[in-house]
Amino acid sequence: ENRALRQELLLKNSDILLLGQFKQENARLRELLGSPLRQDEHKMVTQVISTGSDPYSDQVVIDKGSDNGVYEGQPVISDKGVVGQVVAVAKVTSRVLLICDASHALPIQVLRNDIRVIAAGSGCADDLQLEHLPNNTDIRVGDVLVTSGLGGRFPEG
Repeated sequence: ENRALRQELLLKNSDILLLGQFKQENARLRELLGSPLRQDEHKMVTQVISTGSDPYSDQVVIDKGSDNGVYEGQPVISDKGVVGQVVAVAKVTSRVLLICDASHALPIQVLRNDIRVIAAGSGCADDLQLEHLPNNTDIRVGDVLVTSGLGGRFPEG
């Protein structure tokens, strides 16, 4: 009986180790599911090399251009979500209009209930405005907003 209990303990310990691995894998998969980046799109890493000097326009210049496959209208996405859209492309640099720019807007949806609305730049960094919302719209603090894919400029999610 003692031998059987030791054998069972070894099996349980290996199950616990396996469970730990599954927990880590599950956390990584959940992170990927919540990621704004889609796996079916070509991605490249860029660096911001300058910020715009115009106080009425929120733009940055990145270190990739047409030589790297960047194209006008291309969405720019970080690990936190949509950053902006390429508005001008040179050989080795590109200009990006940030989503916080007052002239920028994008279609979004609330993941919890699939409500679709337009998010517009407010001219303030880290701040978007949800436009034309009826008073009874069910959007709550903490809701996750993602691009809806409508309009074709930004991929869904």
